[in-house]
Amino acid sequence: VEAPGLELKDLVIYEAHVRGFTRHPDSRVECWEQQAGTFLGFMQKIPHLLKLGINCVELLPIFEFDETACPRQHPKTGEPLCNYWGYSTVSFFTPMQRFSARLCSGGGGGGGEDRATKVCAAAVEFKTLVRELHRHGIEVVLDVVFNHTGEGSWGESNWHSLSAVAESHYYLMSKGHHTNYTGCGNTVNGNNP
Repeated sequence: VEAPGLELKDLVIYEAHVRGFTRHPDSRVECWEQQAGTFLGFMQKIPHLLKLGINCVELLPIFEFDETACPRQHPKTGEPLCNYWGYSTVSFFTPMQRFSARLCSGGGGGGGEDRATKVCAAAVEFKTLVRELHRHGIEVVLDVVFNHTGEGSWGESNWHSLSAVAESHYYLMSKGHHTNYTGCGNTVNGNNP
């Protein structure tokens, strides 16, 4: 299945968050406990998108991010808030594991599945979603932020992705410290191929 190849001027774009689009029971996703808020749950809504006349879906960040990396608290309850939107990526090109129906439902195979199947579940389900959107004439655009990562966000010491590989190669540094031109704790070095 190939992408529809629609011209930009012809797109009717629906921006959606994978989890938010089907997480509420009103979404009427079948197998709600297993598929709500997942790539497969989103796939069930393709007929709804077609009914609206949508021919392009812009998915808000779908790459792996740390939902707990947020120091803010609910002003009335004091409960910790989460990083819901996902604009602080910790692993580019790795689909969010928590958007996988297989992983959300406890692994699917009752522990009998091999490790590779579980590790690849989110990637397979994401590819399945994109294929089915394309099959129905719907383009897919990914909302990605490449100017910063989730490493060191909010002053946390979670330098475990690009920094662990080659910090000064991937980030703009000044006198051994991260620059913060993005306002997010670090700035990716876009000048270094």
